[in-house]
Amino acid sequence: MTAWNFHATLREQFNYSRYPLGRHQIKLRMWHPDYARNVYLTPDFGAYASTDRAAMPGVDPDLVLENWDIQQPFFSYRTHRYNTDFGSSDYVTNQLHPELYYSIAVKRNLVTPFISRTIVPLVILVQLFIVVTVLSKDREHLEHFGVRPGTVVFTGAAFFFAVVVGHNSLRDEVKAPGFIYIESLYIVTYFVILGVALNSVLLLARPNLKPFRNYGNLWAKVLYWPVIWLTLLVVTILTFYT
Repeated sequence: MTAWNFHATLREQFNYSRYPLGRHQIKLRMWHPDYARNVYLTPDFGAYASTDRAAMPGVDPDLVLENWDIQQPFFSYRTHRYNTDFGSSDYVTNQLHPELYYSIAVKRNLVTPFISRTIVPLVILVQLFIVVTVLSKDREHLEHFGVRPGTVVFTGAAFFFAVVVGHNSLRDEVKAPGFIYIESLYIVTYFVILGVALNSVLLLARPNLKPFRNYGNLWAKVLYWPVIWLTLLVVTILTFYT
């Protein structure tokens, strides 16, 4: 019986497009030393006390992955084709070769990213809804709450800056190329800030426009949350089901 003892530092490339809801696999790809003679590895399942998923075969029970939950370890085979003989005349090129993988499926713990990355845009969206609720054509009503078009615009600018800071912090943490799922909340918040600012200016500057003539700003109050949640729902469906 031959055994090997080794350690390695591995770098995995994960797909973060679904962050923070993505699940990943940490893969260890193994070759036999006599790969040139087409010798393939097979896992020795009989060496494990239990191969049940809950027993985590092959995983140190004291292993800690910060902000990650280990789902299950498993063995698998994948076929690969190479256009080189690696300097050995015994190795057959351009032929599918099975290679043994040991993989650990992990899932991100959602509590930390959801609290740290969604709290700012959600609080701002709630505050913007309060602003929309207060907006009215009634000047006395606005004076009572101290609301003016300029006030809403400057408040929106402050909110915009806060969202930008949070958005940049998210990008710095994840360091993923392209668009990631949780960014949709920030993008929606940007547009809502601009929409509320435009709504306040038009309501007070042009109160006789058709959208405001009969019902004031009621349509904006009614559509505010449905439009936001519908947009996020569409993004979710496009991200996870297409």
